[in-house]
Amino acid sequence: MQGDRGRISAAQIENSINGDFDWLTRTSLVSLENTVNRAGGSYYNIEQVKPIQKLCKCLRPKN
Repeated sequence: MQGDRGRISAAQIENSINGDFDWLTRTSLVSLENTVNRAGGSYYNIEQVKPIQKLCKCLRPKN
C-alpha cells in the first residue's frame, strides 16, 4: 500500500479490508508505525490517526 511518505489513510485501510467471504481471512488488525530516525522518515500526528481510529471502532465486531 502506497501512502504519503509511508503514511496511509483511513480510506486506504477501508479499501484494503477483506470482504466477508468464507475463503478470505477476516481483517482484524491495523498497525501504524512512526519511522523517524537519522535517515528521515515520517510520523502520524493525532489528526491523521483520529479517522483511522474511528474506522477501526466502527468496524470492530460486536460481541
